[in-house]
Amino acid sequence: MRIVATILGATAGFVFIAASAAMNWMFMIAHGKTVLEGQVLGLVSIAIDVVKALMPFFIGAAWAHRQWLRTLLGACVFGLFFSFSLLSALGFVATNRGAVANSRAALFSQLESARKELGETEARLAALGMTKPEGEIDADIARLEQDRHWQSWKTCAGTNPRATRQVCAQIFGLEAELARAHATGELRARIDILKPEIKSFQDRGAWEDKDPQSLVLQVSRSRRRSRLSASSSLRSSRSGRHQPCI
Repeated sequence: MRIVATILGATAGFVFIAASAAMNWMFMIAHGKTVLEGQVLGLVSIAIDVVKALMPFFIGAAWAHRQWLRTLLGACVFGLFFSFSLLSALGFVATNRGAVANSRAALFSQLESARKELGETEARLAALGMTKPEGEIDADIARLEQDRHWQSWKTCAGTNPRATRQVCAQIFGLEAELARAHATGELRARIDILKPEIKSFQDRGAWEDKDPQSLVLQVSRSRRRSRLSASSSLRSSRSGRHQPCI
């Protein structure tokens, strides 16, 4: 059991050191003016984190050998490196929080824009009403163009006979319906594109709170208010229970 605990403790320690070094690296590498300077800062931060992890052993050895000056210097170096590592980790968390908040804000803005466009498109589609398929309307127009009155004139301009004008009116009506059917098809195609986009934004976290930490703070405040309300209710019930009867 002792061996298992030792192995688990050592594994957890190595994971902690690796995670801390990775956070320091990612935070410091972004502060270089050039790529090379960023890499140098990242390597220095990793070295500081490794030395910070080894310093307790050096301090313990110096203490065991009663080397007080080395113990004091080691403690000072450890405190300095620990502070550096802590500040780097806090900076990494703050930077990551800002990036996540900005990303979610952008996703939420895109979601709202897509939802607004979807609503407007559906309203325009409803306003156009039901139409026949475009192929059926084309067939009706072709059938009217085979009419003998149209075949005689083949134009709706000028002073045509009454029968030809009637055929022209029907053709004009069908052409208007054809244009409406074409617009309806385009709107439906746009709706078919917008719906998967909205679902994609939602799957990527557009519905989640823009700032994760603010959400945690809101939940914490809500729980505190619930506890205070429950405590005040309990005190009120107790005071009412012990009130003497008149």
